[in-house]
Amino acid sequence: MSPQLCFILAFILQLIVFSFRAEAAPVVIRVYDRAEYTGELELLIGVKSKGKILLSGTDRYHQFPVVDWNGIEKLSIKGKLSKNQPAELSPQPIVDLASMLRPLRDESLPFSQRVRTFATEAKKFEQEKAEALDNTSMELKFGEPASEKELKEAEERLGYSLPPEYRDMLKTTGALEVGESSFTEAKEISNALLQMESIWGTPTEVHNGFSKKLREFFLSSVILLSEAGDGYGGIVYMPSAKASPLPGRYYAFHQDDIGDHVLMSPKENTEVRYPQIFINTISRFGFAIYESGAQVPLFVDTSSQTPIDYELIPDDPGLFSLRIDWKTIW
Repeated sequence: MSPQLCFILAFILQLIVFSFRAEAAPVVIRVYDRAEYTGELELLIGVKSKGKILLSGTDRYHQFPVVDWNGIEKLSIKGKLSKNQPAELSPQPIVDLASMLRPLRDESLPFSQRVRTFATEAKKFEQEKAEALDNTSMELKFGEPASEKELKEAEERLGYSLPPEYRDMLKTTGALEVGESSFTEAKEISNALLQMESIWGTPTEVHNGFSKKLREFFLSSVILLSEAGDGYGGIVYMPSAKASPLPGRYYAFHQDDIGDHVLMSPKENTEVRYPQIFINTISRFGFAIYESGAQVPLFVDTSSQTPIDYELIPDDPGLFSLRIDWKTIW
């Protein structure tokens, strides 16, 4: 086979793989079976049934079979919650987040460039979807880019290297603010215990009450993002052991449950790198603002193969809407 023909076949194969990835958009829809429910719900794509759920007041979640969102022209749910109460899906405008998320997943580009493109696409997205989003905005703000000297000093304070993509972002675009949440600037980087004092204003005596294990955890990690909402929370990064080839780990935590830090990962035993953490963080603390309008759209992401969870939420008697679980976007 000639080199030219090999090149053409390889190019075609890449296009096929790309097309397959772009079309996949799995959706998981759950409903909570409340104590008063005694009926049945059916999920329809167009006029074709995709599965049924029996409701019998079990006080637990039930899940419809996984469906692929891409290509769906009409999704509906019909049935009854009880003998005399019909159930149906309220009309919701469909908003695809792919134009913002696709650039962040482009591994051929430096991460800082991906972030810049994301910010540009976010402005376009909010302008084009203003009516569906009820004119809500993430309010993205970039800080001052960090110098190489500032980054080296930050890593010296830690005793280990920052995730390379996070380092690239700080050096090129600066730390990003998303509403009330903000990524940590180079000058604020130190171990998480000191950061709680300097950034959050947490009194030292609070940390003195931590268990030895909890103190060691925060002394060995760094807060990469602070969330200032209902109390402080954030995301911490803990590097792997020096001899380990694996990437470090990321944990979400909140001051109200300070010892209950949760490993961030789309599924168990899966390695996660910073770009995925960034996407998940932007979804949880940025995109979630889009739900504050008068009408909540149905958000989808046709740029990813990772299943996104939705919950069927009762609005009015017999009427439901679908709400996305932002934590499931990676």
